[in-house]
Amino acid sequence: MSVRITKKLSSTRRKALLAVVLISSLIFLLTLTGNPYVALSRYLFEAKSTLGQHGGPTVFSYGSDQVIFEHGRHQLYADRVNQLSDASVSIIYRSGASLQVTANCSRTVHLGESTNSSWMLCTAGPFKPQPPCFAISFDINEQWSIEASELAIRFGCQALVFDPTTAQTEKSRVNNRVFYLREGFKQSKTTVSRPKDAYLGHLKRLGAENLVVDVLEVNLGVSGWEAVDEAIADESVRNVKQLLLAVPIGQNVSVEMMRGEMGVISRLDQVGFQLWHYRQRTLRSSDGKLNLLCQFHFINKNFAANDVRARNSDAGLNKVRDSLRQLTRTVRKLVNKPNA
Repeated sequence: MSVRITKKLSSTRRKALLAVVLISSLIFLLTLTGNPYVALSRYLFEAKSTLGQHGGPTVFSYGSDQVIFEHGRHQLYADRVNQLSDASVSIIYRSGASLQVTANCSRTVHLGESTNSSWMLCTAGPFKPQPPCFAISFDINEQWSIEASELAIRFGCQALVFDPTTAQTEKSRVNNRVFYLREGFKQSKTTVSRPKDAYLGHLKRLGAENLVVDVLEVNLGVSGWEAVDEAIADESVRNVKQLLLAVPIGQNVSVEMMRGEMGVISRLDQVGFQLWHYRQRTLRSSDGKLNLLCQFHFINKNFAANDVRARNSDAGLNKVRDSLRQLTRTVRKLVNKPNA
């Protein structure tokens, strides 16, 4: 596959630099007043000026398809988010300024029941799942079951779903292409007593720590942002090509939660994950209440230029599949064992 990389350069850099100096001086003076709304204005302004310093976006071309990455936008508040006042953090968070899309994929598909409730996948160049592809989900109440089956049937992937809340025992579906395990993250907020581990711990147990994960979906209603932050810290997320995060939003979001989310998004950006799609869905719970679910779609730019690195070997994935078969057989024996 041929990959062409280009840079879009600004033709008015001198004028832009002068404008940056003048407006930056004005904003600095206004900031001395401590007005939280100035913090938002400064964030938006610095986002634009920082992008200009990198000479525009990088474009990866794959035949007629393209993936475009902008630069530096989320890094602005990486170190300063804990220094901002609570009022400033709240305004920046609620304005959506920290959720600006910084990447674009020209070829996409819907994954799920319908276009209104589905996730999006980038399928341009090396980001398109192809056998032997691998997908992992950490979810609740089998909400990812349709997507997992579709990844197996439509793309030929091996899918693994960790779901500590399901009432069903360990099993496999779609000709051993989809495995379900009643496990979760060690940060799981559920009260269900199930095996829990960090993302890296789950990978090591299956011998999958060096495999490329084409799609990783995490429902943060179970794990929280801490699970993603730990995967960044131990570098286990480095082999993930597309990261999908489901974030339930309650009526009352604390400032501490806002700081945590903004910080994790910034650290994801620093290691290569850029937000290319974001949407909000309204869901009705079993008790009739309406809840907001935010869906974050990230792609890892470290895979954009190297298609060879983006593929698994058949042998590597078969090893994981054998581990899953053995694990599910062992669990079934324990579940079905009569009481002594």
